[in-house]
Amino acid sequence: MHQDPSHYQESHEPGGDSRDPMILIFAAIAAALAMVAIVVGVIALTRDDKTATVPSDFLVNASNLENESITEEKLAAAAVSSDKLADGAVTLEKLAEDARAEPAAEGGVLAEASVETDALVDGAVRRAKIRDGAINDAKLADGAVTEPKLADGAVTSTKVADDSITGDDIDESTLGVVPLAESATVAETAMAIEGFDPASLGLSFVSGTARSANDASPSKGPVEAACPAGAQAIGGGAAIVSDTAVPVALTASTLRAESSWIARAQAYAETDTAWELEVTVVCVVTSS
Repeated sequence: MHQDPSHYQESHEPGGDSRDPMILIFAAIAAALAMVAIVVGVIALTRDDKTATVPSDFLVNASNLENESITEEKLAAAAVSSDKLADGAVTLEKLAEDARAEPAAEGGVLAEASVETDALVDGAVRRAKIRDGAINDAKLADGAVTEPKLADGAVTSTKVADDSITGDDIDESTLGVVPLAESATVAETAMAIEGFDPASLGLSFVSGTARSANDASPSKGPVEAACPAGAQAIGGGAAIVSDTAVPVALTASTLRAESSWIARAQAYAETDTAWELEVTVVCVVTSS
């Protein structure tokens, strides 16, 4: 059957109904590459580093969220930090049972040792937060109570342990004269206290005195007062002698052998006042 050549040419001219197979192949490849690009973009968004930049039009903001749409399942672990909590938001009811103790009269309290030191910011625990009587002996570090912490008159006699105050703790300048010793500053007067007469016992007593230099030296002694020959030391004493009170204390006053009494003294504060150490020995005559 013979075909008209003009009809064949018309059907293959540009704009005709037939399609070039190569054009269809390229279109399919382009569509596939577009799908691959979309998949790669989604994978990039789900990676841990989240480095892909997402246009703001694609972000979910607060206006897109329905009230109460963020449930427990939507929150990642540790997603709620301290900054996300409003002041006063954590009430007793929000605490697990093992994190609190039995409710007290004024409300619940935290269980013992439930708040560790690292959870407290510096200066968080102030005086108003400390319950009266809460700080006991176990809560005070050794040496924590210093002199400025003590109120005047706070240390009474009952607070001082027996035999705990030594000579170094006493300000000698504040001490008065012992009763009956006011008239016994020398050995002869001491032997006559309350009418005692040594002669009534057939005894004879003598005394001796020795003195240091009278100056402002910080220490003096030993100064020794000795008995005369034929006498034996049975007692003695020492005194700080000065025109005015001086910060000086006896550091030793004792019998030496059986024939003398010795003493030492030391200034416990700097002084320019002259003073001397006077030592007296009392002796009983043992032979004529």
